[in-house]
Amino acid sequence: ELRTVLLKGYAERAMQRSPHLVLLDSGFYHREIKPVVARWVLLWLRLNWVGACNVPVSALLMFLNCDDVEACRGPVTSGLLPESIKLLNLAADWTRSLLPHCLSKINRVSYGLLTPADLAAVDPRTPLSRLIMAVPFIGKDVPSKA
Repeated sequence: ELRTVLLKGYAERAMQRSPHLVLLDSGFYHREIKPVVARWVLLWLRLNWVGACNVPVSALLMFLNCDDVEACRGPVTSGLLPESIKLLNLAADWTRSLLPHCLSKINRVSYGLLTPADLAAVDPRTPLSRLIMAVPFIGKDVPSKA
């Protein structure tokens, strides 16, 4: 199911594949991906509860998917121990904000050898060590002169 949602995201240009999986549209995450992730998170929670869980699965899923946390908190907190409530809150934060934030970050720095195109454009006086070593960066897209 997650694969289907991701393929839909690529088709709608809400996700990108290059240089890695990147979330481009947070609305798409909350509408399409979050419900699927919430079910996965619920599986993890059910394995890690402290004590018994006397809350229906539907209420837990509603809490994980809900945007207004206070409105959804009531039915959930009455059936869990305090430690399990903390786990649920952590899982909800992860589902609502941490995962979409991480998915939206793009890794644009590659520390590697020079490409053949870079080698063709290099100054002939460049030492051999520079040609076969990785490029250190001092900032985003800014290689150091060293």
